[in-house]
Amino acid sequence: MPGTFLRSSGRALHESRDRVDREVPQSTLRTVFGEVLRARGVELRDEDLEGAWAPVYDPEREQSAPRVLLAGDAVGIDPWLGEGISSAIGTGIVAGHFASAALETGAFGFEEYRSRIVTSTVGEALRANREMASRFYGDTRRPHGYGDSWQREAVA
Repeated sequence: MPGTFLRSSGRALHESRDRVDREVPQSTLRTVFGEVLRARGVELRDEDLEGAWAPVYDPEREQSAPRVLLAGDAVGIDPWLGEGISSAIGTGIVAGHFASAALETGAFGFEEYRSRIVTSTVGEALRANREMASRFYGDTRRPHGYGDSWQREAVA
C-alpha cells in the first residue's frame, strides 16, 4: 500500500509502507507520532502540531445557502471512521454537478442540495456510519461529539 498508514492496535504500531510491526509502550499519540517522524529524520516540535475542529456529519444540518455549497469536511466527517477523503470526493462531485447546473440555468438557490447529498451514495454511507457511531460511542448529537467519554479519557 503506497504512503504511510498508522493505526493503533493495542500496544502495537503498524506502519504498512515499511511493513513494520513493533511493540510500542503505552504512550500518547504525540509520542508515537514523534517516534515515527524521528525514524525518518524529522524532529517533532511543539509548534509543528495544530488541530482544528471538524463537524461530524449530520443529515439534518444545512449544507448550502443561496450561492454557497458545502463539500468535504464542511459537510461533516464520517462519524464512525473519522475519515474525510471519501466524503470529500463524493460531496465534491455532487457540488460540482450543482454548480455546473447553476451556471447553466442561473439558479443559485441550491434548495435541493442537502437532500441530494443525503440520498447520494456518500450520504447513505455517512448516515449508516452515523448510526453505527451512535451505537458504539453513544449520542452523536451531543455538543462534543460522542457522549462524555472523551472527558474521562482526557483526565485519565
